[in-house]
Amino acid sequence: MSDTHPSIRLLFPLLAGILTFDFLNLSPAFLPLSLQLSGGIVFLGCVGLYAWENKSTQRAVVLAITLGALGFLATGVKHIEFQDDLSAVSEAETQFVFQIKTPGEKRKSTYRFEAELLKTLENENWKPVRIAVRLSLSDKIKKFPRAGDLILVKNQKLQRPPKALNPGEFDYRAYLERKGIAWTMYVNEQSLIILEGGETPWTTWPMRVSEHADAALKNHLNNPKAYGLVKAMLLGRREDLAQDQLNDYVSSGTVHVLAVSGLHVGILFALLSWLLAPLAKHPTGRYAYILFIGLTLGGYALITGLPASVIRASIMCFLFALTKVFQRRQFGLNTLSITAFFLLLLDPYALFTVGFQLSFAAVAGIMLAYPLLKNLFQIENKYLRLFWEVSAVGFAAQLFTFPISVFYFHQFPLYFWLVNPFVIFLTTFLIYGTIAILVSQLLSFQLLATMFAFGVDIVARLMNGFAQIPSNMPYGLLKNLHIDFVEVGLLFIILLLLYKLFSAREYTYLKAVAAVLFLYAFYTTVQLVDSFATSRLVFHAIPRHTVLTFTQGQSAFVAANPEFRKDSGAFDYHLANYFTALGIKTIEWLDLPPKELNESFLLRTPRTAIQMDALSETQKPQVVIVRNKRFPQKARLSTATNTVFVLSPELGYLTRKEWEKVLIESKNNFQDPLISGSKVF
Repeated sequence: MSDTHPSIRLLFPLLAGILTFDFLNLSPAFLPLSLQLSGGIVFLGCVGLYAWENKSTQRAVVLAITLGALGFLATGVKHIEFQDDLSAVSEAETQFVFQIKTPGEKRKSTYRFEAELLKTLENENWKPVRIAVRLSLSDKIKKFPRAGDLILVKNQKLQRPPKALNPGEFDYRAYLERKGIAWTMYVNEQSLIILEGGETPWTTWPMRVSEHADAALKNHLNNPKAYGLVKAMLLGRREDLAQDQLNDYVSSGTVHVLAVSGLHVGILFALLSWLLAPLAKHPTGRYAYILFIGLTLGGYALITGLPASVIRASIMCFLFALTKVFQRRQFGLNTLSITAFFLLLLDPYALFTVGFQLSFAAVAGIMLAYPLLKNLFQIENKYLRLFWEVSAVGFAAQLFTFPISVFYFHQFPLYFWLVNPFVIFLTTFLIYGTIAILVSQLLSFQLLATMFAFGVDIVARLMNGFAQIPSNMPYGLLKNLHIDFVEVGLLFIILLLLYKLFSAREYTYLKAVAAVLFLYAFYTTVQLVDSFATSRLVFHAIPRHTVLTFTQGQSAFVAANPEFRKDSGAFDYHLANYFTALGIKTIEWLDLPPKELNESFLLRTPRTAIQMDALSETQKPQVVIVRNKRFPQKARLSTATNTVFVLSPELGYLTRKEWEKVLIESKNNFQDPLISGSKVF
């Protein structure tokens, strides 16, 4: 594959360098030296490439080492920039000036904004800074800022995002750090002042354009579900989607159309290429073709607010247009690899984001698997052939994205093949119709905009209807699936070997597929046997709740305060992924007595005795979980020197601090799970 796609050979060493830096997790003491060393390797590599111009083997080795060092260096520089953001401010400061970067996104009780911190008040002096911050504004605020606005925030503090404290829990801190965001802040209605008279910077123009597009769509689309669908597809904002509507698209495997992605750019590019094909063949007209393609793709990216997925797809389509116009031989994976190379060089941490992985996997799947699937059947009827070709696109994309989807989301839509062709077909008309609405609005052709809006509403109703079909079918969405990183890698190896088997039709690849399948089956069997043979007792760090879980095989026992069983949001966020990873099928609940009763509760396992609340005079358990603010006598504490006291998250902040003070004075061992994380017994 590398012979016909040489750019892949440039991408792999860069990926290796990025992954090496992330894996090593170097301490601040070694970081400068490692970056100087990698910089030196890059310099010497460039010299070696020039010196060994006629020695292909040496050049190949030097090039790989140089690009690996370049990936390491780029990631290290990005890491240092992030550490500078951490050290530039502190949690003690309370007055800030921000510039809003994105429109507000509706959450449960807040609106979420991405902002840039411009200055902070320190010792009565304003200190200039430039730091990315995620703001959560209370939904009680009467007037919200727009993209580009300057706001003053008083009497609030910056906070580090919460880190994952439980096994299998979503790591919100790591997620934001991959996006370059080190700090978050909650802002209430008394703390916010929108500053008037500030200039709108050019960097926020795309978001302003997006806001105007949103207002135009809301004005012309009266059906809430049609408006929510179009807004999600065109602007990438889902806050106006009904929950049942979103669930339908998830169950049908068509949720990808709700994200502004390469699919939408590809649909737009396909139409433009077909309409402007005569220009591309003309010696002079080809420059007009390139200019028009570039302006249209750039305009569409502006309307959507310049999300990373659209930028990636626009670059790829523009490169395709260049190769077509100048009659270069097109290898899709070359273009894909070049795009990934430069994007990762600018932002190495994009490699770890789900959107980057899914978008490139989908495009790679279409480029590799679609030609094979398209020619799988010889269909004479042009309408049936068109239907199969659209279906083949969905199949190809789904094949190469399902390992990543299952790894992150633990579910898989079983009937994606049934609905995807219709939804993708209708998506084409929805995108063109929506753009027609915006262009008509811009040109003040209100009647024309209304007519297009009528057509878009009909198409949106049809799309919603098709997406709803799998929700009424058995096993429409397979849930609680789990594969680990090793299994993801093995699945991709199998997919690539299958591609080579069907394209080259060589018996060697069939044997390789069988060998990797055997390795995959062996690995999953070992994992399954290990999960059945291992029991786990964990005290979880869940705010406002006391939760212990005991797992054995596919069964779990949850001992918790009664309120936790009703708090489905806390269960889904803190426990659901953990149980899915262990393959838990049945859950037995045990309600703990109310903490106000201060009743003693003893939980015994073969290796651990855990006491709730009361410290017995006769028994000295290994662990005491403290749920009540009533402090025991110091004499009794002094006899429990081998007991570990775990402070329950049910306790308030001040009560936990008082307990810490008492336990330190009595020289007892203790642990606060909200600081140190869950405790495994």
